[in-house]
Amino acid sequence: MIKINRNNNFDLVRLIASLQVVLFHSFEHLKVENDIIELLFTNFFNFFPGVPIFFFISGFLITASYERNRNEIFKYFKNRFLRIFPGLWACVLVSLFILLIEFNDSFTVLFTDFNLWIWFVTQISFFQFYTPDVLRFWGVGTPNGSLWTITVELQFYLILPLIFSLFYKLKMNKFLWTFFFLTFLILNYFITNITSENSFVKLINVSVIPYLYYFIIGIIIYKYWNFFFQFVKNRGVLFLTIYLCFMWIVHSYFNINATSYNVTNPLKVIADFLLAMVVF
Repeated sequence: MIKINRNNNFDLVRLIASLQVVLFHSFEHLKVENDIIELLFTNFFNFFPGVPIFFFISGFLITASYERNRNEIFKYFKNRFLRIFPGLWACVLVSLFILLIEFNDSFTVLFTDFNLWIWFVTQISFFQFYTPDVLRFWGVGTPNGSLWTITVELQFYLILPLIFSLFYKLKMNKFLWTFFFLTFLILNYFITNITSENSFVKLINVSVIPYLYYFIIGIIIYKYWNFFFQFVKNRGVLFLTIYLCFMWIVHSYFNINATSYNVTNPLKVIADFLLAMVVF
């Protein structure tokens, strides 16, 4: 088991990633038109997509948590529960309070509209992507669209013990991890490029399957941290420079979008690995 120094900057990195998401969607949904802002986002901020960064870090840290508690699986799930749900419930209660203010007959709606209660239950459990028609008036069509990532995170928490159980039985090695990574990379390619909009496709796109590729990058870096550490230690500025130069080239000449989850080009895979190295 690898020891992770508690004196680290993961919280700072997550704060920066959160700000990227907030600013990106704010400018997009509020239709802010400013040449300087557009230039900064096109050529800099969009090169650091917040959600993949969160998934890299989760793959790394949740793997560490699981390995610490592999013989105490209840403790692992308890820690994951406490990490997510208290903050999530507070967020949902605030959202519900604001929503009820927006309804003219808020108390009538609260006690009579069954869809609102279904929405509330989904938000405090596992199905945060669900929004009934009665709430489509809010914001961009959903009370809190960012919560879809909670659904993906929770699925990752659940399947991680299954992944490691399988890998330990198969005598985990780097070739198996490579095969696993490539499998979900290919799945990402096919799933995120499906053009149909039926219910099954929508459910697949809010499952962990298209995004497991990002978590696996974090898992691999954790499992082989001693190997990666010798390359990243004290080289943050170097990797940042390499990444920015690479992204400028692929964005300018190959139209690779860093904020997209779609892996449509091998250069996107290289970009994701370089971004992960910058993060760590």
